[in-house]
Amino acid sequence: MRTVEAMTGLPVHRYLEIDFRRFMDTVDRIDGGVPVCTARPLKDPSTGLDLQPGTKRVAGGEALQYVRSRKADGRMDFGRIQKQQGFVVNTLRRLHDGVLDDPDRLRALAATLRGTAAAERGISTAELLTLAARLRNLDPEHMEFATVPVRGFNQDIAGVGSTLAWDEKGAAEVFGRLAGDRPLPAAGAVAPSEIPVGTYRPARGSSLICP
Repeated sequence: MRTVEAMTGLPVHRYLEIDFRRFMDTVDRIDGGVPVCTARPLKDPSTGLDLQPGTKRVAGGEALQYVRSRKADGRMDFGRIQKQQGFVVNTLRRLHDGVLDDPDRLRALAATLRGTAAAERGISTAELLTLAARLRNLDPEHMEFATVPVRGFNQDIAGVGSTLAWDEKGAAEVFGRLAGDRPLPAAGAVAPSEIPVGTYRPARGSSLICP
């Protein structure tokens, strides 16, 4: 939390820590699974992911393979982040199919997602339910997803590996917009990255919904 606050200038009021087991158990509480979609085959030997082109609904184990995959499409961690963003949007859409309107199912899902571990500034199950009530009518068209603008690769660090250099000017603009509760800057307003797949390109939530 201190690292995020120091680098973004944004206060962290609450956070949610989710381990792999809790992630799978939460997805399994969504009847019929969550849709994921791809225009070409995705195969990652590290996670076991093996998806054919099209849309498929996945349950806990396969969902974890999907959101953890970074070797299936050649886009490294940037591709993994985009998969996770799409998964969030499609999960929220699935929650409208009988979960948000069923207090018992919603409470059970929130409790599974939250878990029982104590955490400083950790969000509570009650706060998750309040958040769900406030955001239940939020349309994906009014959501924006992006990665932090990056300039390129730093030199490798011994014992750590490759690291990225933020585009400090672009990142400051993004987090300044968030602090002021304003829309994210457009893609062309931030200089392109030296890493083509890492170039800053905000996406509307509606563009990430699987057909």
